[in-house]
Amino acid sequence: MDPLARALADGPDGGGEAHRTQLLLELLGRPDTASPGIAVLGSHGKTSVATMLGCLLGALGLTAGTLTAPHLQDARERIRVATEPISAEDLALRTTELDPFLEEVDARHDAPLTVDETVAALAVMHFADAPVDVAILEVLAGRATAASVARAETAVLTHLEGGGGVAEEAKRWGALVGEDAVLVGAAPQPAAAGALETVAERRGAHLVVVGADDALEARVGEPGVSGSAPGLRRRALAVGGQQIDLGGVTGEVDEVYLPLHGAHQARNAATALVALEGFLGFAGGLDADVLREGFAAVRLPGRLEVVRRPDDASVLLDLAADGVAGQALAEALTEEFAVRHRVLVLGATDEGDPLGLLAALGETVDHLVLCPPDSPRAADVDALAAQATTPGRPRPELAEDLPAAIERASGLAAKEDVVVVAGSAAIVGEARTALGLPVA
Repeated sequence: MDPLARALADGPDGGGEAHRTQLLLELLGRPDTASPGIAVLGSHGKTSVATMLGCLLGALGLTAGTLTAPHLQDARERIRVATEPISAEDLALRTTELDPFLEEVDARHDAPLTVDETVAALAVMHFADAPVDVAILEVLAGRATAASVARAETAVLTHLEGGGGVAEEAKRWGALVGEDAVLVGAAPQPAAAGALETVAERRGAHLVVVGADDALEARVGEPGVSGSAPGLRRRALAVGGQQIDLGGVTGEVDEVYLPLHGAHQARNAATALVALEGFLGFAGGLDADVLREGFAAVRLPGRLEVVRRPDDASVLLDLAADGVAGQALAEALTEEFAVRHRVLVLGATDEGDPLGLLAALGETVDHLVLCPPDSPRAADVDALAAQATTPGRPRPELAEDLPAAIERASGLAAKEDVVVVAGSAAIVGEARTALGLPVA
């Protein structure tokens, strides 16, 4: 096992300090400045938007490097150039090159560099050497990495939680937005839009709000802004995904085929379109056919991913691990999957909120099978079963591991039913491997 994969398997990451990452980047010669960057922030939807951006840029003839998290089956999935994961050979080479710099930084600080700091440094090194035209960096909440230190000129804030904490959350993410940056924010609620405006004022950023109420206009510090807020205009179900019409800042793109399920992914597509426009300076003139090509190329394993099994119930894989993601999953199950019964295989870690997920799913799930993921952070299934037991509902069944859980769930599901595997990236990755799906 290579050093990066071993570190990822060892357990939880620590909380990195920005100055430690800055020192590492300085010693490396600031590879994070080798190409223009797009920082993707927020609590949900970051990987989806980053992947969409990579595909759109690729359709425009630009080579994009993307740094995302978490991975499902292989650590190489986190670092991609032109949508392809870093090769095992390149990963080994980069790790060897990075080792002496890691030792130097660790020698100067009490706490060692975290896994996330190391992965991000590897990514920007790889992007600088590839080279890439654009670096798309997903920023992890509360963790200092090359992505957060770089403060890209284009920043995308994909999701803000509702409720009273939205202003504080916006402030935390907003601290990572560069001065005079273009800030694209997905904010369907007025409270979130207001919080984004405050962030933009403090950072001197040019703000565009995507998917806001009709009363909220798009705002950007350049001419040519459309009269209505950009966002999702229309959505219809299609085989293997959905057909959508999108409104950008500089124009409309109709009849886009997006090979992903879920209304939330349609909204993510609208955010990605506006982020692309912002990165290109809102110059306009984008060919709609090229944009359609980019969206049609998007692949997101483990995000409402359907695995057909000829003689058994289909399996639906989704990374939902908390109440917010659970709401999106419940909506998709209700609207897009006409099945008789849904059996949920839940494999949670202590990073998620399995009870919030179950509450959001509610009666969209008919049976529940609990199992521990193969992770040092696996949640206690016995305690979870006790908490998840409710009057009038079948008692959760327990399985010792994921293969046993899928077998048990398949026994509860007929061919016209669906088995849903969710709860964590760890369990979804295990499921992809158990079902014979390659690293994607």
